[in-house]
Amino acid sequence: MMLRTLLVSTSQAPAEDAAWTVVGAQVRANPAFSLIGEAVGEEAIGFASLSRPDLLIVAWSDAASSVMAGLRAATPEARMLVMEAPEGVDGATGHADLAAALERIAAESSRKPPERPRKGKLIVVYGPKGGSGRSQLATNLAIALSRGTSRETILFDAAFEHGEQDLFLNLPPHGLAGVTAPHHLDAALVSHPTGVKLLAAKSSDGPLASDRLGQLLGWLSQRDAWIVADTHPTLQDVNGLLLREADKVFVPMNLDLSHLRALQRELASCREKGIDTSRFEFVAWSERSDVSREDAARTLKRPVDWSLPYDPGRVRAAINQGIPILQSDPRGALARELSRMVAVMGESRQTMALVTLQTQPWHGLLNWLRRGPAPNGFGV
Repeated sequence: MMLRTLLVSTSQAPAEDAAWTVVGAQVRANPAFSLIGEAVGEEAIGFASLSRPDLLIVAWSDAASSVMAGLRAATPEARMLVMEAPEGVDGATGHADLAAALERIAAESSRKPPERPRKGKLIVVYGPKGGSGRSQLATNLAIALSRGTSRETILFDAAFEHGEQDLFLNLPPHGLAGVTAPHHLDAALVSHPTGVKLLAAKSSDGPLASDRLGQLLGWLSQRDAWIVADTHPTLQDVNGLLLREADKVFVPMNLDLSHLRALQRELASCREKGIDTSRFEFVAWSERSDVSREDAARTLKRPVDWSLPYDPGRVRAAINQGIPILQSDPRGALARELSRMVAVMGESRQTMALVTLQTQPWHGLLNWLRRGPAPNGFGV
């Protein structure tokens, strides 16, 4: 397993420092290491406490001591190299000695007893209404997971005959018909330049029965991998199985009344079916809207956990060119927000505080939605 490495600068951002370009290149060149990010000062302590790196590479400066103390307290199990530190500083390493230090750490780690294989994690991206940005979120979240963690990342197009992940990634699917045993999965996976592996059906595969899907999910769970499943609202049986098996469910949404009503109905339906909705996290696209995150949270009686930037022109270009946004703009606003999601994956999140807004004419419609279903019609 690759050693997850975080670069820490105490003065300026590592990406803006020429010396860090060389350090990052050496880390990437060593197959035993995975570079999970670059952070500055006190922010690095919080990032490290969430991402739990195996190795910290810190740039020495007069302000480094306090940051190093915070890093050691947050991640006591991590190794630390301090670049160009004075003699006597624990972990002091020169740029000329970095490659040898990395080889030594890799060799020491390889002698440790092998860890127990981790069970795969199923992340489902689901929404009851078309046009919510499900596939965009699934594609770019998978890329963010691949870059930000040491696990294999599989993008599973569980929309099947409605699926479009082959277009989003510009990859020909290998199909599912030949996957009749766990060891057949490798032949069905198609690698993308971002590190994501696509698992998608061919048009000739035909519908996938629920028992067959359950078998496939079982085989996927045997891999030390993130399995990000894209979905389609019309495939109710498939979605029900995925939602029950999921470790986490991300629900993208547009901040408009139509989406809010569909989500209200879907949450009620899931609860009636015994699906645990506590694993659902709501993701709002930050388009201009009269409906705010706070309004949506009050309507759904659930916090809106995440807000992601939305650029319609960039989304269209990504689809038409088959180049995901995180591939064309790996340091943009969407990449930064998805990196935050990856950093806290599996960590508990505090419920957002709701604020009181001035009454607007359209709040009556929101109140109508909040009353929910009634025997003689919705909200009546």
